[in-house]
Amino acid sequence: MQKNIDLRQGRVATIGFFDGVHLGHRTVIDRSRDVARLLGLPSLVVTFDIHPKSLVRENNEVLLLTTFEHKIELLSAAGVDIITFINFDPDFANMPAEKFCRDILQEKVKARAIVVGDDFRFGKDARGDQELLRHFFQHRGVDIHIVSKLRIGGMEVSSSNIRKFLQEGDVERAALFLGRLPSARGIVEPGSKRGKNLGFPTINLRNLKEQQLPKKGVYAGYARYDSHRQKAMIYVGAKPTFDETERMIEAHLLDLPEQRENLYGRQAEILFLKRTRDEMKFENTEKLREQLEKDRRNILDILREDHG
Repeated sequence: MQKNIDLRQGRVATIGFFDGVHLGHRTVIDRSRDVARLLGLPSLVVTFDIHPKSLVRENNEVLLLTTFEHKIELLSAAGVDIITFINFDPDFANMPAEKFCRDILQEKVKARAIVVGDDFRFGKDARGDQELLRHFFQHRGVDIHIVSKLRIGGMEVSSSNIRKFLQEGDVERAALFLGRLPSARGIVEPGSKRGKNLGFPTINLRNLKEQQLPKKGVYAGYARYDSHRQKAMIYVGAKPTFDETERMIEAHLLDLPEQRENLYGRQAEILFLKRTRDEMKFENTEKLREQLEKDRRNILDILREDHG
């Protein structure tokens, strides 16, 4: 019988950056929830405000699968009772592994059990591992649970592998590892109106420098805003036909194309279902218009067959 949850009795904790909250992360989180249920304790996730690699390695930009806000939403949807985050600053990066165990896991988190993946590392120079966790907590009444890596088709389900799929434009394989369609979020901004003049008005998302976007090209997918989800023809990249170089996302809403003007200044999420072609440069706008019409018909066919 499950006990009543009492925060004074401690928590079942799991720790990580959880970029993308993919199926591998979900395996760890699900185990922590199972352990918490058995102990009658709340499950708790400890995560960080920035990716550790962006601080501990010089000139190492890490493009993220999810914004911080999106990650918190996904963790909440996974059924975690408590989510807390740590500012990953230089002082924290230099914290010895034993101090992390004592100050964070024992005193701040009040862990009664700890659930982590088998590749979990922590503390200065990533010296902490599962053996150090077991040694530190072996006489402190804290159980350590190690979860093996999840593999699909022989490949480890990891954030880095999902980034690689996106860089290759393989959004379908990325979706398989994420357990959902890969996406990007941003604020809808007015564009140059070129799409409207061509008969394909779009919503435009810019300032996406920290997010891992799929390879440049055209995609079938969806645009989500508020509680709405619209079928969309999506373009990722710059505008080579018009000699523009800024990386951005344009989405033509296939059901309600004129809806875009009501979205300016609001957040939208673009979801990628299937890549349909490479980025192309056209001789003139009429050639571009002809290709966009072909894209529209092709993408409508793809989306009609999607039951996700």
